[in-house]
Amino acid sequence: MSYKSLFTALWSIAEGLGYTPTLGCDLHRTLIESGFPIASFGLAEITSMEGHRDPRREYEVVVKFMCSSVVGAPQRSEAIGSLMESAGRFVALLEEAPTVAAVELLELKPEERLMTVAGECAVSLKIRVESLECSN
Repeated sequence: MSYKSLFTALWSIAEGLGYTPTLGCDLHRTLIESGFPIASFGLAEITSMEGHRDPRREYEVVVKFMCSSVVGAPQRSEAIGSLMESAGRFVALLEEAPTVAAVELLELKPEERLMTVAGECAVSLKIRVESLECSN
């Protein structure tokens, strides 16, 4: 799985879950143009590369799932819970992608700081994705 095909898969899954995918550097533009919910992706890091004929690569990716801010602790807890469920479905769907060998959840937590002027609810998902490219 190349870097480009990894992001194609990540973005497709996010869209399928109802989120507008974007890169962190385009977050404010995406908020203005599309509104919430948003899945904001950090740039993936390659953490391992093995093999020449059938290369395996490991990537680490951070995704921030965001929705509109809500008022009050009970509503905020519900929104965070819903975002965490979306992040779990995102991981499960990514595991089913054709060239993905494995997905490891490294971290899933509520985001404590605001990322936009809109004052969103957000969770941060960090995953390790192992991919395999077959040369056959």
